[in-house]
Amino acid sequence: MFIDIEELGPEPPPRRFALWPGLLSFFVMLTVLLVWLARAPSVDNLASAEVLSDNFERMALRGAGLRTWEMPLRIALTGKGSEQYTPQVAEAAARFTMLTGIDAQLAPQGAESFNVLIELVPPREYGLMAGRLGATQEGADYLSEHTLCYTVTQLQNLRARRATIVIPDESPHYEIEACIWHELMHVFGFQAHPVGIDSALLAERRLTRNDLVLLRTLYDPRLTRGPRDATVDRAREIIAEHRHTAHNSDDPLKALSQR
Repeated sequence: MFIDIEELGPEPPPRRFALWPGLLSFFVMLTVLLVWLARAPSVDNLASAEVLSDNFERMALRGAGLRTWEMPLRIALTGKGSEQYTPQVAEAAARFTMLTGIDAQLAPQGAESFNVLIELVPPREYGLMAGRLGATQEGADYLSEHTLCYTVTQLQNLRARRATIVIPDESPHYEIEACIWHELMHVFGFQAHPVGIDSALLAERRLTRNDLVLLRTLYDPRLTRGPRDATVDRAREIIAEHRHTAHNSDDPLKALSQR
């Protein structure tokens, strides 16, 4: 589910997450994690270039098109029991940095300056958080009843500026782990879920080889904003190249890393 609000205003410096004057654009990213998250991870099957391309178009080119970051990310992790997920968030930040070229780091505990917040909240606060961040009452109620976790991202000229990930703190450990990987994929710019591939945006508690290829493509400097058809064609060429790299490497993360 997306909610967009147009506004005007200069880009503010990183600060404690809040709705700032002149909110430019904002959407709620709905997550639907499958009930079988508790199962063991599946084999990491690398999809064909065609399937990856179709999913990239579905996931990254919705609405007005590409939505990415250009500024460094400072990720804060708060809430009951959040400290036990610090290593996982730090690992995720490092992997996203390698693939996107965007400097992503876990902010120190208690930091005042951050632009991505992962907040573990009591179940009673889960839907209320969406309302506080600008969702309608109907949207907040839907999130409470139908999702395990969600992300609210604020945009400026199709560039991400702020994001909040909301996860109930009483969820099972494996659900919180899955939500962290899943929602960070949304934070970095994937606006929808894939079909028919192994992915952190479905039920994997990790980045799969498909995710590595898609993330690397989304932030490939050769992929520029423009007419949709031209962007799709260029993305297909880039995906084919990165898929070949991933397929022929024993360490696809290292092989695909931005240099």
